[in-house]
Amino acid sequence: MTTLNMFLFHLNSISPYIQFTMEIEIDKSLPFLEVLISQKIDGSLTHQVYHKNTHTDQYIHAHYHHNSSQKSVVLKTLISQTLETYAPHEFLPSEKADIF
Repeated sequence: MTTLNMFLFHLNSISPYIQFTMEIEIDKSLPFLEVLISQKIDGSLTHQVYHKNTHTDQYIHAHYHHNSSQKSVVLKTLISQTLETYAPHEFLPSEKADIF
């Protein structure tokens, strides 16, 4: 067991109510929150929107019988998350299509 795994085991043994997970770098990329941080060949870093494999891209459908404020907050949240992650000129084409 590596030192890192031993530390994670120690953290998770402190309380049964709080359990930690850890992400491992794969192919010089590391997911952090909703951003995938990658290292280029020259050593510089780049980032893009990251969704877990279990992400379904399903939100509240426009024709469902939810309050209009609930529907609008989903859109506002997606836009604000994107704007906080990227400057407007850095949008990925796939993210533009999903939001705009």
